[in-house]
Amino acid sequence: MFKYSNIKAQNGVSLYLTVLIVTIILAISLGISSILVGQIKMISGMGKSVIAFYAADTGTERVLYEDKLCRPDCPTPLPCTPTPSPCPSPSPCPCPGCEGYPGSCQGLPDNSSFSGSLDNTSTYQATFSRDLDTIDVISIGIYQGIRRAIEATRE
Repeated sequence: MFKYSNIKAQNGVSLYLTVLIVTIILAISLGISSILVGQIKMISGMGKSVIAFYAADTGTERVLYEDKLCRPDCPTPLPCTPTPSPCPSPSPCPCPGCEGYPGSCQGLPDNSSFSGSLDNTSTYQATFSRDLDTIDVISIGIYQGIRRAIEATRE
């Protein structure tokens, strides 16, 4: 009779321990799964980020190519020699030996912008700007909501 009353007093303890252990295991598994989901999103975003970066690079190359097309007849820089008169005005580029090359070649106008899309559905938006001796190109590549930018400067 003594043993029976002791067992009756412990009724439900095993159920309580089972619920406690299941709760702890559930909390651990939910914590690990939330970390894994974040890591999976980040890893998939890295692949998209690379594609967006290369789209931005394409935009930079496009701007530089378009700038080169605007200067088809620019001469190779020669040592500067004083000229008695300025370059002829109908000429799109300076006379050989004119000072100010390459700034005297027209090239792209300031704040020119280009955009385009690639076969993989990525897009780019590129802007060309110039100061006296500096050319800046800012290009943004976009792929599935991921944006990457490149800024190139030539002095």
